Amino acid sequence: MEKTFIPDNFKIEESVRLFTEVRWGTLHLPDQFIGDFKTHFEGKKEDGDVKGKHINWNRALINWIYWSSPGQRLYNVRLWEHRLAEAKKFDYAIKPHFVSPIKTTPSVKPRSFDDTRERLRAMVNAEKKEPRKREVDFMPDEIAEVQRQALISKEISFSDLEDKELFR
Repeated sequence: MEKTFIPDNFKIEESVRLFTEVRWGTLHLPDQFIGDFKTHFEGKKEDGDVKGKHINWNRALINWIYWSSPGQRLYNVRLWEHRLAEAKKFDYAIKPHFVSPIKTTPSVKPRSFDDTRERLRAMVNAEKKEPRKREVDFMPDEIAEVQRQALISKEISFSDLEDKELFR
């Protein structure tokens, strides 16, 4: 593939939105950066600057956003926080806010509570079925058999089995 200047019809792809959602929790962060991004690279296009050419323009936009994020070299606290807040505000504005017309009484438990309780019960039951590993479980079989035989013949007691190295 050959490097090109920014296309006139450049649009943000879904992959960029998914990246910003995973990384910063908002789908609309690229919309906050696209203006500066296009202006910068259209200026490079007019100047004929080779540094204004890229193979993958969506990847270039991701890099632009990344280098503007906290801890990176182009980070500006006020600008980043403003853009992130605006993007999250837009995310919140488009989400449907559904209020149920049916009032629930306190004696009726919401369904999500029952689901959570069942999930917790399943987790506890799974832990009960799965035995916990002890130090003895990692002992080589030969040593364990020798100690077992010594215990059976009453040559040693349980207090003699305590490994002093483990408790230092």
